[in-house]
Amino acid sequence: MKSSKEQLDQRGFITDDDLFDLRSISDSELIEKMKSTEPKCRSAAVRMLANRNADCSEKFIDALSVESALYVKIELQKALINMGIKSIPGLINKLGRIGSNQHKKINNTDIGKKTYPIARDIAARILCGIGPDALPYLKEIIKNGNMEQKLEAIDAVGYITFHFGIYSCEQILIDLLQTEKPDSILRWKVIRAMWGFKSNRIRKILENIIADENNFLIQNEAKRSLNIILERNDETSGV
Repeated sequence: MKSSKEQLDQRGFITDDDLFDLRSISDSELIEKMKSTEPKCRSAAVRMLANRNADCSEKFIDALSVESALYVKIELQKALINMGIKSIPGLINKLGRIGSNQHKKINNTDIGKKTYPIARDIAARILCGIGPDALPYLKEIIKNGNMEQKLEAIDAVGYITFHFGIYSCEQILIDLLQTEKPDSILRWKVIRAMWGFKSNRIRKILENIIADENNFLIQNEAKRSLNIILERNDETSGV
């Protein structure tokens, strides 16, 4: 069913026409409007600040942490992606802490997907949108971050590796896999993140997991990762 104008307004939907009255006000006034009780006003303030390339990454991240209106959240996410590397440190600090849709247990609910799934954690999802510039920061979190951060950083690494073909995180994921208990959600996420890699080392690791793993869900994930690697290699070689 098509949403009514009132419903769209309450979700913060705007067009460029909604920016007209904001053209002459200052950045500081726009930041204040981000606190408005009207979602449309918040959306418009964010888009205007983003159009001006205002250095508001921390303000946007703080707003995203508490925002409930759909289109305001979309505006904030777009703005942070477009800000690129300036957004990364603040987003890294928020990994696992925005929203409540993160994986809480191992599952194969998206087993039929052939494209690496977008992260469920909002901070990780934005880092995926920023792309390879985020990888050095994600590697550092995987090494030294807390478990909450690591779980979401792995998803972002898997996505970026799959879509951009940059393999700089291979060794750190292998190291992590070898130190985790067999049935942990972190180990499952590492196996899934291996979709994007194609080295013989990765393939051998997955083959060993398939042969030796007792947890059906983890074994299934290893099978899927290996199958996707083989299919992508066949496509690349023209087979």
